[in-house]
Amino acid sequence: MTTLTDQVTFYAWRYSVGDVHDPPLNLAWPDDMLFTAISLGIAALCNPIRVIRQLWPYISVLAAFASFVAWNGGVVLGDKSNHVATIHLAQLLYIWPLFAFFSLPLLLPHVIPILGIARDVLRFFSRSGQSTGLSQPSKTTGSFKFSRSVKPKRPDGSKARDTRSTASQLAPNTPSPGSPSPALRTADFIFNSKFIPWIIYTLLTFVVSTAIVKFNTIIHPFTLADNRHYMFYIFRYTIRRGSLIRFMLIIPYTISRWMVWGTLAGCANWISSSSRELCSARYNVNEPAPYTSYPLWIAWGTKKTQTDVEYPQDMSQMPSFSASTDGELQSTVEDDPLLVSAEPTSTSTGLIFLLATTLSLMTAPLVEPRYFILPWVMWRLLVPAWRVHDHAHVNSLFEGVAPRSIVGKTKEVFKRNDVRLVLETLWFVAINVATGYVFLMKPYVWKDDQGRILEDGRLQRFMW
Repeated sequence: MTTLTDQVTFYAWRYSVGDVHDPPLNLAWPDDMLFTAISLGIAALCNPIRVIRQLWPYISVLAAFASFVAWNGGVVLGDKSNHVATIHLAQLLYIWPLFAFFSLPLLLPHVIPILGIARDVLRFFSRSGQSTGLSQPSKTTGSFKFSRSVKPKRPDGSKARDTRSTASQLAPNTPSPGSPSPALRTADFIFNSKFIPWIIYTLLTFVVSTAIVKFNTIIHPFTLADNRHYMFYIFRYTIRRGSLIRFMLIIPYTISRWMVWGTLAGCANWISSSSRELCSARYNVNEPAPYTSYPLWIAWGTKKTQTDVEYPQDMSQMPSFSASTDGELQSTVEDDPLLVSAEPTSTSTGLIFLLATTLSLMTAPLVEPRYFILPWVMWRLLVPAWRVHDHAHVNSLFEGVAPRSIVGKTKEVFKRNDVRLVLETLWFVAINVATGYVFLMKPYVWKDDQGRILEDGRLQRFMW
């Protein structure tokens, strides 16, 4: 296939028979999410009966809900005038800082590469101040290295390409017989680039976030009036401070989204590509990911296919677990307690989570933490366990700070247990203790603008 049309047509046929593109989230890039959605859409359109047989219970629930809304004249049973459904896309920005706050200990893997980068930068400048050898690369083993070597975007067998025998040797405009067409070569340049998909994704999200903040920021009257709720003060000291503050908040929205999504993927390599060891799953970077059916992964050089694994014709040809295999798996799980729970979810599951969360929140004009509870619970259930592998990050962070024996024992505990669970429990306890203390010990009396006592002097208390 030497033209873009042939390539797209072939993979559209593969999607139509169910060979969708659905890699695990720890290996997914922005363009993987795009082609996962495309492949699922084509597969569903070409297999409607099969899809309906799987989805009819959910479709029935949606139909019943739509019937209720039509019969009731609205979504709520109570005060309909103050709970009118509207398009409120800003909810999709607020959800990420809320997730990041309540799940702060889960973001621990993202702190390690940041500390490594900060340490290496300090070491670099301290050494450069003592000598003139600025051109020498840093010899530290941390995540930040001053070198010019650039790793390919994909590991060998995935999206990487052997450029020594491909586009660099081909004529730019008139392809020879059997060589990729200019359109296919351009698509390959865009989607197989290490930076272009991320640049497009980042710019697009910033543009969309800016448009949402400018045109769809809704402040409900309840948020302005009821100073018993914490959300009243959050809006008062952030969004209600002015337009400049609203737009500046796009930065923490974006950083929170990256970290929360990275936690769902079980990785922290959005900061540095050399921190792949911080991923939850033990995957071999030289092996292709499962369920890869990407239309712009081009066979360059000597590698002719995306994967060497024979594609089964039906499920009967898939390998089955025997009693011995099950016993080996059981012993492996005993040796590695996090083996099963450390595997990240698939890209399609992540996209469905985003879709369901969007449909759940985008019609609510009022911002309240209770609206985010169900999305948070679903996200928390999908977050994989995290472990520390044998890699240089932990060694370098503790280098010269603690004895080797303590470092070794600490690493062993981190490898067999997700220590974030202990920190998460302590964090929840701290939040509840603080909330309970403020509720019990900090009551106040409502007064109007003239200082007159309202509500017959009954004490008001702070609450979520």
